[in-house]
Amino acid sequence: MSKRAQPTVRKRRLAATLRSLRDQAGVSPEQVKEELDWSRSTVSKVETANMGVSVSDVRVLCELYGTDHKITEWLVKTARDAKRRGWWASYNDAMPSIFEDYVELESEATCAHYFDLRRRYRSLHATVPLMGSRTVGELLARLGRRVKVRASLR
Repeated sequence: MSKRAQPTVRKRRLAATLRSLRDQAGVSPEQVKEELDWSRSTVSKVETANMGVSVSDVRVLCELYGTDHKITEWLVKTARDAKRRGWWASYNDAMPSIFEDYVELESEATCAHYFDLRRRYRSLHATVPLMGSRTVGELLARLGRRVKVRASLR
């Protein structure tokens, strides 16, 4: 089994929510550091999902931030779920490790957006620079490669 290079979707969601709650509560990273006896870099790593956080620490953080009970319980559940491997982990031998992140993102997605290029041709010219391409042909080639990656997941 390969070591993950990127934080999971669940860890990212947990980290972003903890950071947002800290900001809303007006608590400084220094105060978190003191309350949990962490280093400043640990606070940063937890809030950027580069380090996991224990359920007990999530509870302490929620208390420090004055978080509502329902949000606290959701964060505790998210912290537990973040430690679990996804259903796809048992298929590691059947797919290249590079696809693990794609499969995880797809399984955690809550909605899907579809883009019909035929109907959007006029706006396509405006999209070219936004997508980092120089021409419509280059953009279509890039999108074609993305579609092939997506199709290989099915």
